[in-house]
Amino acid sequence: LIHKLQKDNSNEESKREISRNSRKSLETWCKKELPTVKIGKSTARRFIVSSPDGDEIIINRIFYNETISKYKNSTLYPIKLEYAKKAHELIKRATLVNPKEESKDHHDAYFKVYEIEDDCYIIQMKVKCNADGNFMYIMRVFKK
Repeated sequence: LIHKLQKDNSNEESKREISRNSRKSLETWCKKELPTVKIGKSTARRFIVSSPDGDEIIINRIFYNETISKYKNSTLYPIKLEYAKKAHELIKRATLVNPKEESKDHHDAYFKVYEIEDDCYIIQMKVKCNADGNFMYIMRVFKK
């Protein structure tokens, strides 16, 4: 699907439809695939994974919402949404490229920046770190 989206030479209206369908697909995926885990006496829907540097990273609905809301005008937007479905697998193999990026908007936190490459793209994932834990926050995709 990612390579099909990359090669698509559709008109602007069709590209908007592809973006809309990709967004809906990710939203549906989240409802079906996010596991329910017990946290204390309550439950939450999230992935809890270990990064290569040993940190426990939480991937919850906030990550998917942020990913959906950012960089909508990018030509790689639908591709990014497809990669977001695999974020819980990608982060396990990613390389830590910046252990402490300052946050401009979140004064109580900093970001750890991870990257992983495939044949066509560089996928960058930012993990927000604060007193509450390490939460996957945003994903970006760049052409190689």
